[in-house]
Amino acid sequence: MRFDFKRYIIRVVKYVVYFAIFIAVFLVVFSLITHQPLDPEVLFKEGSIPKMTIILVAFSFVIPLIGYTSQKVYINNTFEQDREKIEEVFANCKYIVTERTEKTITFRHSSSFSRLLNMYEDDVVLDFSENPLVLSGARKNVVRFSRMITYAITERAE
Repeated sequence: MRFDFKRYIIRVVKYVVYFAIFIAVFLVVFSLITHQPLDPEVLFKEGSIPKMTIILVAFSFVIPLIGYTSQKVYINNTFEQDREKIEEVFANCKYIVTERTEKTITFRHSSSFSRLLNMYEDDVVLDFSENPLVLSGARKNVVRFSRMITYAITERAE
């Protein structure tokens, strides 16, 4: 897969917003627990707010680089022979097909709440144009599904 700069920038913006919401909730809860005014200048040491902002923005630029990946999944049969087992893996995890092309299938979680928690970045693209298959998406999902697919298509002697 090639690097998609537009997608990267969208993810960076989402992480900036995500961290801003997280810090705002943290500050409100901290203020309520300690009975301090909701003033960052009171809650933090002088000069620490710009440093924290720089660190959070830097994290927002790094996380999309390491949090999304592509991984190859080797199969012994053709995709068509294992299609049912592979699609069943996604269905068991409550992922639905959102797009089909002649070389790819895109899956995403069926729960809106789960999608919100994943910042609507839960799409997993399965490229079956050749063997090995290539899964692309959030690293945690790609690794999980690649293992589950490998296990599902492995023929076991009974």
